Amino acid sequence: MLKQYLSHPLTSGLFHCPGVDIVLDGTQLPIGDQLLRGIVMTDVLHHIPDVRRFFAQASRCIQPGGVIVMWDVRSDRVREKSKPLTGARIEGADLP
Repeated sequence: MLKQYLSHPLTSGLFHCPGVDIVLDGTQLPIGDQLLRGIVMTDVLHHIPDVRRFFAQASRCIQPGGVIVMWDVRSDRVREKSKPLTGARIEGADLP
């Protein structure tokens, strides 16, 4: 779906399936420094066992001024896993 709206998005997953360009581990991103304009994640963060390592890898890969946009059905788990992160700005809305 992102490919309809963005030029040259790189889609990833934990296993090969239609629409996935690369299979990867979020704690060991095989992407060079500052190559990404941003990262968009849907229902992913609550599955990552080491969120500190993911955010360190993501920060390395994103260009200055880039963003990480996350949507996760388990917002309670995202907040719980993200609490120990210092300097993190977590915004969102709790939906019924």
